Amino acid sequence: PPPIDHDKWQRFRMDTFVPPPPPVRNRDLEHTKQYAEAAMQVGRETQTATLDLFTILTRDHSQWKEYLLDGLHFNPEGNRVLFECLKNASDAHYPHLRRTALTTQFPEFGDIDPENYLQAFVTNDKSINL
Repeated sequence: PPPIDHDKWQRFRMDTFVPPPPPVRNRDLEHTKQYAEAAMQVGRETQTATLDLFTILTRDHSQWKEYLLDGLHFNPEGNRVLFECLKNASDAHYPHLRRTALTTQFPEFGDIDPENYLQAFVTNDKSINL
């Protein structure tokens, strides 16, 4: 999990829910860190590729709180960072799944001429029966 901004999360809860929920510490940075460490441990034990988003954000992104919409969930910029982290991890652990390594059976959407769309499906004297 990513880190959490507890104060921002509490403010969001108080401002959003009617009636406002009691101000409990149902999520905080230390518990989230412990959860992230436990998830990484399970990944190591099961030899499963994992992404330590908590450490990446708190170590490499000093302004990580700016990536959280409500203190808990990512905003668009946070989603961009998440995407980049997932893409890098996927490329490292599963290089055979990189877009450049995959072959396609059908043409790219932008390569299809709307006036002659059937022609896009004819390649090397092979055609797809449509």
